Amino acid sequence: METIFHEKQEGSLCAQHCLNALLQSPLFTAVDLATLGHQLDEEERNRMSEAGVDSHEYREFVRAGSQNMDDSGYFSVQVIAAALRVWDLELVPYSSSDAIASQARANASREGIQSSGRLRGSPRGVALSGYFTAHD
Repeated sequence: METIFHEKQEGSLCAQHCLNALLQSPLFTAVDLATLGHQLDEEERNRMSEAGVDSHEYREFVRAGSQNMDDSGYFSVQVIAAALRVWDLELVPYSSSDAIASQARANASREGIQSSGRLRGSPRGVALSGYFTAHD
């Protein structure tokens, strides 16, 4: 039997450990995910500034800080999706009308599990199942 890769939980680096367990290799570090988070922050800041950097909305956006990551090790689902795109994988929302999501819901219902999902593009058709916690 092959071994299953897993990492001991460190701090609040759930996203890092989840991605590495899913991909069965230590492919992502907190620094890698933080870099993706900063890139997303910059893209969001650029979009928000299009309405003017003196607008109330832009000032509030900047004042709120990053919604993609924080110093505790939290990373948003957008960062997780960006990390998966590095490997040409797509995160499909469970509630999506996408055929894969519909199949996952049917499988979850049949198997009596809380939630399920699947990564499009996965060479092995990796299926995800289990309990997920939303931070937002």
